[in-house]
Amino acid sequence: MKNVKKTAGETKAKEDKARLDSEAEGLQKAVDDATKDLEDSQKICKEVDGKLADVVEKTAAKVKKLTEKIEETKKAVETAEKEAKATIVTLPGGKEEVEKVEKK
Repeated sequence: MKNVKKTAGETKAKEDKARLDSEAEGLQKAVDDATKDLEDSQKICKEVDGKLADVVEKTAAKVKKLTEKIEETKKAVETAEKEAKATIVTLPGGKEEVEKVEKK
């Protein structure tokens, strides 16, 4: 664009100068439009990034809660199994039953 403007300034012929000036104006308009589009896109991307960060943060919190619940449930199951085994062992013939199950 600088070259077009420079050439237009140095050109003696009115016809060439007018054509080059027009071309420079068209190029400047294209640059201005592209700059505006870029700024609009950057604004939209910033908004999307903010929303995405919020969703990721909320999802991470939910995953953490679910993981904690799973761990609590695993511990509860292990405890229940131990209590059930202890109860069975105290019943008549229970110890043999537990040994049979453990061998399988």
